[in-house]
Amino acid sequence: MVICTEKLRAARLSRHLLAAMAQRGQSAYFLFSEERRAAAREACLAAAEPGARVSVATVAKALGEQWRALSDEERAAYKARAAARASAAKARAPTLMTCG
Repeated sequence: MVICTEKLRAARLSRHLLAAMAQRGQSAYFLFSEERRAAAREACLAAAEPGARVSVATVAKALGEQWRALSDEERAAYKARAAARASAAKARAPTLMTCG
């Protein structure tokens, strides 16, 4: 689908369409963290004092440590999935062009 940028401005299309056009695929780290966030949160809760709350920053720090501990082969699998999702998102996105 090709959308002319002038027509886009003139038609004032919805914000949802504009947001969908601007979306990029998730990075390999985000795919990793999406899969492991619940387990990391549970591990942080287990390590914390009873009744204590675990902050988002604490969970993110634990996920970052786990990501850095992965081998290159394990990271490559996440990078391949991220690339596949990015190409699929690019194929679905409309193309903007200047009409003149």
